Amino acid sequence: MSYALLESLNGQNDGIFKQWLSQWNGVTPRIAWYPSAGSDFNDVSYLYIEDADKTLDWLSRPECRQARENTDTDQPRHFRRPDLDPEFFKHHIFLHTDYYNWGNSLQFEVGTVLHEQGNTTIKIVGVEQLPDCVLPRNPNLISFPEGNDSNDKVFFMQLEIKRGNTTSHAPLIYAFVENTAFCAKVLLKHQAQLSHILHIRYGGGLGGGGSSRGVWLQQTLSTFNVEYYIVNNSGSDTGRLDHFSRHGMPFHLGGRSELQSYAELYFPELNQFLQEVEDQEIIATLFEEISEHQWSGYGNVKWLKLD
Repeated sequence: MSYALLESLNGQNDGIFKQWLSQWNGVTPRIAWYPSAGSDFNDVSYLYIEDADKTLDWLSRPECRQARENTDTDQPRHFRRPDLDPEFFKHHIFLHTDYYNWGNSLQFEVGTVLHEQGNTTIKIVGVEQLPDCVLPRNPNLISFPEGNDSNDKVFFMQLEIKRGNTTSHAPLIYAFVENTAFCAKVLLKHQAQLSHILHIRYGGGLGGGGSSRGVWLQQTLSTFNVEYYIVNNSGSDTGRLDHFSRHGMPFHLGGRSELQSYAELYFPELNQFLQEVEDQEIIATLFEEISEHQWSGYGNVKWLKLD
């Protein structure tokens, strides 16, 4: 389960991540996985509300209506959409993966500002380096398999999110690993449960994403019990997703042939998984859409609820 996944990432460390884990007493925390995250922390900005039930209840009151209508457009959408399901915003922890730290541009140190847009700022207030997660880096899947000195490194961070006069906090793990290997050898091994998967800019980072555009992520949605799929137009079959989600129709998940080729060539762990998820179909309901100019630059970001 997800608690076992997080314990495995902590290893024998006895630091702030172990302290954070101890509060759950073996209960499964909700995890939002963002593969190929790069330097994008918009997920923390848009998708996280501390005390979501109380916040969304407050925003739904009549006296807040005028304030919502006057909210600047660069503010997170939930300040204008209090009708959204509070469960959507209940992330207990964010999990980012990417195989390459471009030019070592990401420096995880206390005080580092990771995101700044409008009146929202996200900075690191606590950080711990976790044990390395050594996984294959197949040159047929990625453009720069040699990587750099960030290879296999894993960090736990405590983030401070400031929106105007409000301050909240969120935990995040960042692992510099190849996404498919992480799925095959870590997530499946520990039978991870993920509340959200984000498929944004996959393979679009500076042209170095390699051969995959991440459609195979759709094959994992049922196995990981994903509740929300956040996706944009970065080479995924979003036109098909668009059609079925807007009409509430069931559809077959894409990316199966891509994942089958990975199983045959690189990751035999995926063979049993593919047998168990054969011929899946789901219903996804589109309940929010964010302009590409406010997030990815690779097409509008769609928030899909899975049934």
